[in-house]
Parts: sequence; structure tokens; C-alpha cells
Amino acid sequence: MDCYIKYAENRTVTGSVYSANLGISPLDVDGNSARVHYYVNTPLAMQETGYYCGPASVYMALEGIKKHMPSYVKTNVTNTQRANAAAMGTTIEDGTSEGAIRDRMTDMLNGKRYAMDYKYLNNGGGYNFTENEFIKYIQDSLARNGPVIVLIKNPFLSYYQNIGYPYTSGHYVVVTQCYQTNYSVTFYVNDPNNWNNGKLCDTHIVSASDLYSCFLAMAWMK
Repeated sequence: MDCYIKYAENRTVTGSVYSANLGISPLDVDGNSARVHYYVNTPLAMQETGYYCGPASVYMALEGIKKHMPSYVKTNVTNTQRANAAAMGTTIEDGTSEGAIRDRMTDMLNGKRYAMDYKYLNNGGGYNFTENEFIKYIQDSLARNGPVIVLIKNPFLSYYQNIGYPYTSGHYVVVTQCYQTNYSVTFYVNDPNNWNNGKLCDTHIVSASDLYSCFLAMAWMK
């Protein structure tokens, strides 16, 4: 199965206790039944404008899929931030809608015959997801080699606190990894934010409860 292919890359992730060797498979129990690692090798990219977090997140997510399942990505689409923004109707006033993120990801993949279509979930509108449901959706998507694009309320995410971040609207990030132990669940988040010379653009490690507390919607692979 594609999702069990081994990778040999070494990665350094900010603040990670596992920074030495993260070149393992998207779903890996590394001989320890108490620790499971879901991993999709996804590049970090900074958004090219102040409102391109959606196009940048789509770029990162698709490049992650390409590394694991290149044959599942259509060859007749251009995966750049500018092309993604044009296809999704991204504007400086409204940014990018969750539905447009879902549709763009699905359009760039080889369709339902591979069960590669993306869905989006909204935390609201009469249905609120529990933290355990949130974790499971992300883990299931990563196990299918699908990075998860999450719309967050960034002022409520811990690494945005105490930095004077001036904006309060939603912001897209990409979940690329998940560590689960008997005691905790931790996510690795690629944040494309270009504010303050890109100082927030990094792979951040956040707890499941921290990310869950500020998520508005997410796009995940079915």
C-alpha cells in the first residue's frame, strides 16, 4: 500500500523531541505499540500575499500528496499559489472559502475511482465536532496520504499569543503529521503566514486540544 512506503529523509521540526529522524512512513508504529506516528512528507511554503494562505495551503497539501502518490495527481493542472487563487476565486476582501479549497483539491486529483476526493467539515451550523472526532478525521486523512487543510481562528492558537498579531479573521494551515501516545496527541502544522517578514511561517508543534480549540473548518481526504 502506498501509505506504508518508507522514506529516508531527515527533518528538523521546531521544538520537536523527535527532530533527529522523521523519515518514516505515513502510518508507523516504530516498534512501540504505545506510540503511533501519522506522517505525510509535506513542504513548507510562505504565502505570496497577505491573503494567499488558502492558495499556499493547497500548494503544500498537493505537493505532499505528490511525494507519496504521484500518479494520483493530475498532470494537466498547475499547482502554484497564483493558479490556485485564480481557480478558487480568492480575493483580498474575502480570502478563500472552505468549499473552494475542497473543490480545488478534488479537481487536482484523479477523482473518485481512487477515492481521492476531498471533503470539508465546518465546526458549527448546528453540528459541532468533538475533539476525538477531530483527531480521527485528521488521522484517517494522513493515513491516506492526505494532508489536512484547517481554517483556524489564529489569535486563539498558542504560538500566536503575545506577538501582537494584528488580524483576527480566519487563517489556513496544513496538518502534516500526528503523534499519538497513550497520554497525548500532537499535531505538526505547516503555517504559511508571511506577516512580520515571515516569522510565523514554520512547522509548529501543537497539541490536539490547542488546534481543536481554534478550528473553524477543515478539508480532509475521504
